[in-house]
Amino acid sequence: MKKKICRAFLVAAVTAMSLVPAFATTWVRIGDGHYIDADSVKPSNSYGAYTMKTKYVASGSPLEVINGRNVWKITTNSYVNCPTNFAKTVSYTAYDKNNKVVTTGRNVGKHWYDIHNPGSRAYESYAFVCTDKYLNSRPDYVDLWWY
Repeated sequence: MKKKICRAFLVAAVTAMSLVPAFATTWVRIGDGHYIDADSVKPSNSYGAYTMKTKYVASGSPLEVINGRNVWKITTNSYVNCPTNFAKTVSYTAYDKNNKVVTTGRNVGKHWYDIHNPGSRAYESYAFVCTDKYLNSRPDYVDLWWY
């Protein structure tokens, strides 16, 4: 009986561990506290445009204050258009120091960011996704098409 229980536990543990890579993310640092999940970069409907997940993590002091609460991390779903050199945030979630949600926003893509400001978050995203930096971070990834 003990062998059957141990075997069942072992099968369940191996199965659970085999599922982990399917949900893994590959966060690549592209700026000071700015990261892109390289696994999330996908071609968009527009030629030469991509969607991705990003996060900004504060070090030392909060990123900003929203509703009187300090924000220490922001995650986004973002969009970058390589041929036009513009990017935008589609949705975001801001977190406090205890990783509790401060606020969220959707359909915030009305504001386009010009990527020509080196050091800006939009520029860092563009420089990663629209250049060889992305491919260098994912040498095994060949399904992404370029403009």
